[in-house]
Amino acid sequence: MRVTIEMIAREAEVSAPTVSRALNNDRLVHPATRARVLAIATKIGYQRSGRRKKDRSDAKAPSITFLISHLSHYPINHGLLSLIHGITAEADATTCQLFIEHLNESSRGKLHLRTHRPRSLLPDTTDIVVIQGKHDPHDVDTLARLRPVVSLQWEYAGTQVDLVESFNARGIADIVRMLVDKGHRRLCWIQDRYAASFFHDRLAGFYRGCIETGLKTDGMPVVPISELLASDTTFLNILGALRKDGVTVLVCANDGLAHEIATMCQKHGVRIPQDISLTGYDADPQLTPEGLELCSYHPNFVDLGRAALRVCLQRLSESASKPIIQSMEGHIREGQTVATLPAPETS
Repeated sequence: MRVTIEMIAREAEVSAPTVSRALNNDRLVHPATRARVLAIATKIGYQRSGRRKKDRSDAKAPSITFLISHLSHYPINHGLLSLIHGITAEADATTCQLFIEHLNESSRGKLHLRTHRPRSLLPDTTDIVVIQGKHDPHDVDTLARLRPVVSLQWEYAGTQVDLVESFNARGIADIVRMLVDKGHRRLCWIQDRYAASFFHDRLAGFYRGCIETGLKTDGMPVVPISELLASDTTFLNILGALRKDGVTVLVCANDGLAHEIATMCQKHGVRIPQDISLTGYDADPQLTPEGLELCSYHPNFVDLGRAALRVCLQRLSESASKPIIQSMEGHIREGQTVATLPAPETS
């Protein structure tokens, strides 16, 4: 089925003329609106007519492809929209040409074949690629042989890739310090279902925060989310055992895990934060089933998107330099899912 501008407009809840202007990179359309339109258009497979080459009138302007991994399998979330918002806004400020592409699951691991490459990676179209999400390492290696590559959050060992990331370890360490200030002394780390460099950094930040606040890390529980949510009975048994062991807060590797736990807590009458406190990472605006704003670390995705484009320009001007790593500051969003515990009684 052919995707039309009207279909995108309905999904994005804007007018068809607004979609048309956004797709044509009209800078009078707010970057946040353009980000949503571009993300939806990319997700549902909108194909623009004509060639995707640099405009001759602006041949000196760098062109950048923002390549999203497997968007069709996941909802368009706040983080992705904010990244596109940031990179779009920075492209406006620097007169760069920006292409948004989605890598289909069928092309995973096949970018060495020209027929599986996004159109913007054809000759004379783009100068540099920004990748978002989890990509096949072989694909990243192929991309790096074709163009310079800047990765958002994900590290790819053994491949010349620049990196723009949030301060993952520092962010979680800051959360731990905040929890200790609120009286929590026994914390549990909730690990995601898959490995990623930033999850390793966040776990390191968890231990770092414990050490810096005087908490003993020996025996500090680490529970994989797949184990915790294996079944209703398992959830209640593990949570009961953690609470009996003195755990008062679950520190989750990201907001998605925290929301899964909050849903299970509501199902079984476990109150947040009265019975157990909960934190995440990514500052997703979604509320818990009880209508609470999640305590989380806000990595400032808009700034990450802006930084990615600035690193692109730096790489294009310094093609022979060592890998560039740009880490961006964030801040804690305290939310409503962490209780303040009473100070321990002194004899």
